[in-house]
Amino acid sequence: MTIKFQKSIFFLTALLTLTLVFNEPANANEQLEIEIDSDGSSIILDWNSVGVSYEIYQKGAKVDTFLWSGTVSNFTTSKLDPQKPYSFKLVAKNKDGKVIDFLQINTSLNYIDNTSEKIASKQAINESYIQSIVSKDEIVLDWTKIPNDNTTYEVYRNGEFIKEVNGFKYIDSNINNEETYRYEIKGKVKIHPDELKNKISELKKAQNSSKLSEDIIRKLEYDEYSLVHNVLSLKTDLQKNVNTFKKISSKSLSLSSSQSQSASSSYQYVPSYALTHYTWIKDSKVDLPLWPIYYAYGGDGRNTPYLFQDDYRTKVVSTAKFYGGSNISYSMPVTKAGTSYGYRIGGGIDVDHASMSDVYPHSINKYSDKISFDTHHSVSNPMQKFVIRGQVETKAVSPPIDYDYRSSLYKDGSYSISGSHDNTPSHAIYISTYGGDSHCLLYWHDSWENMSFLTGLFISKDFKVSGNNSSCPYPYYS
Repeated sequence: MTIKFQKSIFFLTALLTLTLVFNEPANANEQLEIEIDSDGSSIILDWNSVGVSYEIYQKGAKVDTFLWSGTVSNFTTSKLDPQKPYSFKLVAKNKDGKVIDFLQINTSLNYIDNTSEKIASKQAINESYIQSIVSKDEIVLDWTKIPNDNTTYEVYRNGEFIKEVNGFKYIDSNINNEETYRYEIKGKVKIHPDELKNKISELKKAQNSSKLSEDIIRKLEYDEYSLVHNVLSLKTDLQKNVNTFKKISSKSLSLSSSQSQSASSSYQYVPSYALTHYTWIKDSKVDLPLWPIYYAYGGDGRNTPYLFQDDYRTKVVSTAKFYGGSNISYSMPVTKAGTSYGYRIGGGIDVDHASMSDVYPHSINKYSDKISFDTHHSVSNPMQKFVIRGQVETKAVSPPIDYDYRSSLYKDGSYSISGSHDNTPSHAIYISTYGGDSHCLLYWHDSWENMSFLTGLFISKDFKVSGNNSSCPYPYYS
């Protein structure tokens, strides 16, 4: 007996045109419509009849994994991780074996089984989920349970505001082929008046001001939640999307512990990933006086993220290597602070580096082909300690840079990261194949201008980002 959970139906139409790619007349009726369902432990794909045969692939770490081929228009995959983002590719072929339509489905069991409750019952971004369907001409996003006061959400693409959407779906038809898009869906929840009153009072003290601008008050008025999803659009020639596939079993991508430790001369591929988190201050100099010593502090003078940057407040790198099953190695090889500068009132510049002692991983859990871990980060301005009249004193001119989040990395390159951070300074998270074959910007938060927002008492931001590492512009397997 099969127990049906909440059902989500997601239709997408991919229109075909007459091109030399297919070398045959296109039928206006040749279009895929797909229904995605779940019975709690399986994802069920059901589509209309297009062409005469079909193939299903799953995105993998190095190459896509061939799952199935046949003439029926349905497929079920079982024994799935409810939290994991899955990416499937559906190929429709004609009697000559040529591709006549193609869809990429990015989904998860938790998305499908939570679609009946679109509005979040509590403010927890880690319980929000997103699904995307990619065709040659458009990307369709559908989300659920993003904390929000209503059903109006802000949609951003690659950091740029696109539009407000009333509902839980956005269709992007303005896309280029073979390009990565970073979508961010924002929800806002108005805080209690007493909490707002407290934030305003504390911020006035921090700014030594009796009045705040209306823009700042509006920002203080809401808690912000962001659900981020990274998607790679298809190649123009649908046939080439298929030609990159290699029919391999998932077993061939596994590497046993004994194999990994042997001195075998044969090459064994070990899926390995690095997460890099940067924080930086956009201004070159920040006016936060510390009387009677400093009138300002040095920033990083940079607006946008860059993986190989040298100007930053902090840099933290976590790595994971998958040898097969739960044989996974984890490390945090880099916890580094950038150079801090203090501009003295009487002239001169002091130079120091912040302590990274309060940056560490915890709650590390290893499963079959998956690792999850928490990252804690709290780093203070080293210029808060100074010598006056022969005594070392400390004065909190600015609060520490704080963030906490949980990361889940999978052997096939899928990822899910959720947590919170200060709204100031700027933050960026990258994923790389360990060894540097490919790099993806997963998440970028552009700092608010006023440095007083650094303290978590005023404003922090909750976020979640999910996807697959092969959404990079230069996939590892290409």
